[in-house]
Amino acid sequence: MACPFLKEGRARYCHAAPVQKLILDGPGVVADGGLCTSAEFRQCELADKDAAPQKRCPHLEEVHVQYCGASPVTKLVPFSDSQLSCCASNSYRYCDSYLALARPQEKAPPADLLYAPNHFWLDAEESGLCHVGIDGLLASVAGRVDGVTFITPHGSHYPALTLTINGVEWPMSFPNPLLIEKVNNRVHSDPAR
Repeated sequence: MACPFLKEGRARYCHAAPVQKLILDGPGVVADGGLCTSAEFRQCELADKDAAPQKRCPHLEEVHVQYCGASPVTKLVPFSDSQLSCCASNSYRYCDSYLALARPQEKAPPADLLYAPNHFWLDAEESGLCHVGIDGLLASVAGRVDGVTFITPHGSHYPALTLTINGVEWPMSFPNPLLIEKVNNRVHSDPAR
């Protein structure tokens, strides 16, 4: 299931430009394509002046994109790359933008989490995809976490990590082996997550 805030649209960019900046087309967008969508494209400094006459710039590319409707800054993701995003799966439930809008007052964890005796939780989806984290009790006892190091970032392993708390490293391991496809690298820069 995809995020309810995930939007789709069309965007344009110039193949000849040194930086490819996607420009969104769609409702509420003033962009009309400018010079690029008319025969006037020859006035652009990037246009091939000797090319055969055309109705629009041959460097103009249009692509299908997705973007977050909840984010204050629109970041366009080409549709071909959308499966790399957490927005296209149930992973959106861990997105800060989604949580701020969809469940702003909710402080309790979801009711369908499974808990291990060593303070890990497991969120198992019908698709077989799982998310693993530490529970609220461990998080409150640990207090401020200075760092997180993933010991098993890929493959079939017992997911293991090390929490650095007040200069002391605390190794932890999930009690069951899982196929680890990726880890949440955002906790490296923001261990409070």
